Amino acid sequence: MLGRSSMWALFVVVLGCESEPFDASGYDRTCAMPSDCVVVYSGDPCGCACEQTSIATSEQARYQDDRREYMNRVCPEGPPDCGPCPESPDPACNAGTCGLAP
Repeated sequence: MLGRSSMWALFVVVLGCESEPFDASGYDRTCAMPSDCVVVYSGDPCGCACEQTSIATSEQARYQDDRREYMNRVCPEGPPDCGPCPESPDPACNAGTCGLAP
């Protein structure tokens, strides 16, 4: 049986393995038409999350650079082999804001 200090150490180690989700909400989402938007991944890139959102195409290069830097820092060993994500929805422009088509 683990003692109290051993259990605390185990909790800290397990907690340290968790990664923060990659938040794509800080990128510009302004659009005039669907072609102004691109679908990107958000969520936990170190896990098997397939969460998607849409941002302005003008932000795509910055998003890719930020995500690459994030991956190198948070999960340098790369994501697990989870298999492919479901097919991406099409981007949409709803009242001037990028989103996902239904």
